Amino acid sequence: MRILVFFLLFLLSENVWAVGNFRKPRFLYNTCNLRTSPFSLLDFYSGSCYKIGLECKVFRQYAITVEYGGYLPDFNKLVDIKGSLIEVGLRRYLDNNYDHNGAYLSLNYRYKEQSFGYHDDFRSAIPYSKDYKVKKYVNCVNLNVGVCSVSERGFVFDLYAGVGIRMKSVRSSLSLDELKNGEAFSRSPVLRLMVKPGSFILPNLSVGIRLGILLSSWNKYVDSRPKTQPKF
Repeated sequence: MRILVFFLLFLLSENVWAVGNFRKPRFLYNTCNLRTSPFSLLDFYSGSCYKIGLECKVFRQYAITVEYGGYLPDFNKLVDIKGSLIEVGLRRYLDNNYDHNGAYLSLNYRYKEQSFGYHDDFRSAIPYSKDYKVKKYVNCVNLNVGVCSVSERGFVFDLYAGVGIRMKSVRSSLSLDELKNGEAFSRSPVLRLMVKPGSFILPNLSVGIRLGILLSSWNKYVDSRPKTQPKF
């Protein structure tokens, strides 16, 4: 955790904003970078998840992003977590310099499937305990706004937030009537959102940070922004 905090502070130092720091003679064009979402490992809602992705410039201010992730086996009270997610996006940078630094808008689509087990105590004439299985399928479309910054050393810092719509299908090995008698199910609104069987259309809010490193850049080291812009 200390290493992660140190890395964040380093990225937020003056090196991150080297684009606007005229004491720095170097400037990087962000044409392709490898990134990860470190805070997804601390997701207390749906489970700890690793993510790794790419951003690649395709034309002028436009880029495509691809991200893949998977769940770690056990997290909190969820057991035997399995699943994966993939997200693709089209990003447009608002700066006309084509350097892919600064503010952007992006349209993203995410597909996720996940299964896990849960243990609950159930109320009845004779109380009992039981394990049950849950499987979820999620389709999500989001419109995000964010800021991407590349340091002179090639580190990438990407902060974003967005809104969208989420279509979720949940299957459970227990019926809804039986789940309603569960002690944990009755007490926890969050758990009910996770395990209640059925199909749902819900609003989706996203906020996050991606950290990465450049894999390639156009005109990597220059004294200042070139007067001529790349043709793509």
